[in-house]
Amino acid sequence: DNVINSINHVLFNLVLLEPDYDQPQTVKNHFEILRRFDHMAGQFSDQTIESLLHQCKHNQEKDRMKAVIILTHLTTSSQVFIENYATKFIVLLKVMIVMEQGLKMKKLLVKAIVGLVYRNCITTPEDFTMVEFIIKHCGYEGPHNAQKYEISDLHDTCKSSLILMCNTVTSI
Repeated sequence: DNVINSINHVLFNLVLLEPDYDQPQTVKNHFEILRRFDHMAGQFSDQTIESLLHQCKHNQEKDRMKAVIILTHLTTSSQVFIENYATKFIVLLKVMIVMEQGLKMKKLLVKAIVGLVYRNCITTPEDFTMVEFIIKHCGYEGPHNAQKYEISDLHDTCKSSLILMCNTVTSI
């Protein structure tokens, strides 16, 4: 158990919030770490995924962001995650879409929601509050001290996500 927790901790600390695409090796390493989480989630799902879900409640925004990145990846890649943990992730996301203020975090939440929509995990009317989050952020004004390009980036992410979901996911 301690070995598994140590491995998960080391891998978690290696995840990048924003891979630098000008440095292909860092991007390669980032996605290799996500693949390692696929393996850990398949072999040691309780310890790995429960730890990541717990990180979503962490005080540090950076840790919450890393956890959302990894859990979003598992949403698209792991059937074990979908079958056993997606509902827990949805519960956390419903809280996070209300509480989180950072623009980068909001963008990560949009990506997580899109992943869940594509895996048909968003099914109840209560779950569609997460899709409403995306709709509302298409015109989000943001705090007065926010960078205009970050707000614009969030708008673009939300708009393109909505267009993609509306054209490809029948339940939307």
